[in-house]
Amino acid sequence: MTRSLEAAGAASGAASLPSLNSLQAWFQSVSTHPVSVSDGIRESKFGSAVRVESDAELPRLITAGPRMSAGERMEIYRASFAARLVECLADDYPALAYAVGEEAFSVLARAYVVAHPPREKTLNYYGQKFAEFCLAAPHLESDAPQPSPSFLADLARLEWALVEALHAAGAPPLNAEDLARMTPEQWPMARFLLNPTLRLLALDHPVNAFFQAFRAEQAPAIPAASPLWVAVYRKDHRLWRVELDPARFALLSALGEGTPLGEALEHAAEHSAVAEGEVMAWFGQWIADGFFTGLH
Repeated sequence: MTRSLEAAGAASGAASLPSLNSLQAWFQSVSTHPVSVSDGIRESKFGSAVRVESDAELPRLITAGPRMSAGERMEIYRASFAARLVECLADDYPALAYAVGEEAFSVLARAYVVAHPPREKTLNYYGQKFAEFCLAAPHLESDAPQPSPSFLADLARLEWALVEALHAAGAPPLNAEDLARMTPEQWPMARFLLNPTLRLLALDHPVNAFFQAFRAEQAPAIPAASPLWVAVYRKDHRLWRVELDPARFALLSALGEGTPLGEALEHAAEHSAVAEGEVMAWFGQWIADGFFTGLH
């Protein structure tokens, strides 16, 4: 069938048909452009391969309908794809959407789509740059007062940590028996491997309480700035959040960087005095929560 089509084209003086791969690549490039079909046509690197380099040439590939032009039909695909990306962001950042309001969040999300078109085959990690994007908050145009960009960025970091903990590959946790085999001489040099699902966040706003109130449908108000240290992790197929004091956060952060326990405890002591009994209680809880997967 392909040979006969090509032969017919040659016989009539027409150029050979573009390959199916070229057509598919061109269609994907144009139909997923974050701004418009026209921009997608102009910017597609596959335009020359399919001989469509402007809106006027679009009917060569896309048939017009009884009520819509070829460009309008393409725009349905493009707008649907952009709307799906906004939906993905809303799924990952529901508390942030509540904080700014539905309309303002749509503006913010669509601005993100333009600035960060998807590059991966999966959308699981599409919103990973949303927190830093929120710091440049001129995208928020609303009649209602809006939270500060730093609050939005902190809230986005917390919500994204939950996304990462959900999708991270888990590992068998360390257990109390592993610790019991350690001699007193080995403890100072012990290095702990943190669970891949664990995320440690140092933030400037109490966004964990805000997020919890939002989840409980309590309509929380935007809080004043106040330092927060929080651990986000997955355990038993559920996501958890626990607030930490500076000493525990410093200890876990140092262990996560591969620092031996003795040195990590010194980092923790810089924030407050740490008694041996306290440390054992911390580790007992962290072991129970699956914070560690290995010990060297």
